[in-house]
Amino acid sequence: MEARIARVERDLEYLHSDIAELKADLRRLRDRIDAVKDNLCSADTAPLTLRGRDQLHLPLLVIAMLVTGALFVAMWNGFGWI
Repeated sequence: MEARIARVERDLEYLHSDIAELKADLRRLRDRIDAVKDNLCSADTAPLTLRGRDQLHLPLLVIAMLVTGALFVAMWNGFGWI
């Protein structure tokens, strides 16, 4: 009986140390989250506008997506996946 009680007490000590480590980890994680939140809040939040050369990127992106989709459809038909 004494051995069982000693084992339970030892297990409780391990649990206390594990909980203390978890609390420390949570504190560090909370500090990191606060730092990221501060960085995001301080970032420039002006809306993005398309000007000059940047206006060309959107149509090129749409064309690239259409070509990629057509390639996938051709592959599906060629391999008999459809």
